[in-house]
Amino acid sequence: MSVIHLVRHGQAGPSRAAYDQLSELGERQARLAGEGLAARGVTPDVLVTGTMRRQQLTGSRLWEAAGWESDVSTDAGWNEYDHDAIIEAYKPAYRNHAVMRADLARHRHPRKAFQEMFVAAASRWASGDFDDDYPETFSQFRDRVALALGRVTSRLESGRSAVVVSSGGPIAWVAAGLLTAPSPASTLPAALPDGAATVWRRLNEVTVNTGVTTVLAGSALTAVSLNDHAHLGGDRSLITYR
Repeated sequence: MSVIHLVRHGQAGPSRAAYDQLSELGERQARLAGEGLAARGVTPDVLVTGTMRRQQLTGSRLWEAAGWESDVSTDAGWNEYDHDAIIEAYKPAYRNHAVMRADLARHRHPRKAFQEMFVAAASRWASGDFDDDYPETFSQFRDRVALALGRVTSRLESGRSAVVVSSGGPIAWVAAGLLTAPSPASTLPAALPDGAATVWRRLNEVTVNTGVTTVLAGSALTAVSLNDHAHLGGDRSLITYR
C-alpha cells in the first residue's frame, strides 16, 4: 500500500495582482507544513505540484523546510478551478470587478456576502445544468483531478509515498469523491455519486491553507485523514482559508 499526502497551498497574496503568489503568512505556513510532515517521518518518493505559481512556491518552501531533495514534477491537473469564470457566469455584471466590489460594499458584512454569493455560484456550476456557460464544466474539472490522481498512484510502488501540492478545490474533490463513492475503487468515480457535489462544496469552504489530506492507495483508494493542520499549532492567526 502507498500513501499520498495532498497539501493545499499557503495563503495567497492580498491583492488580485498578487493572488497567484504567497503572502508572508503563506510562506510561513508552507515551511511549517514541511517541518510537520518531516517530523512525522514522511520521506516522499514523488513530489508534485500544480503549475500555478502559489502551488509551486508552497512546494519549494515545503521541500526546503522538510529537507527533501527528490525531483519535483508539475501537473496542471492539480490546478484550481477558475473562480472568476464561475462568478461571472452566475452574475455577468461581475465581469467588471468594480461593480462586484460596489455591490458587496452595500452589505453590512461584505466578506460574508461574497462567500454566500460564491456558494450559490459554485452550486450552479456543480449542478451541470448550465455547462454551456463555463470554459471548464464541473464534470471536466472532476475528470482532470481524477486523471491527475491516477498519474500519481501509477508512479508509486507499494510502501512508497508522494506529496502533492494543489488547491482547495481539487483536494476537496478527491476527498468528496472517495467519501461518497458507492463502493471502494482504485480510481475516483467517473459518475457523480449522490451527495458528492454537496460534500465537495462544504469541504471546499473549510479547507485550511497547507491543510493535509492523506489517501492510502492499494487495491482501492481510501481517505484516511482530511484537512489536517496540526502543524499550525494552536495559533489561530496561522489558520486561514483563502
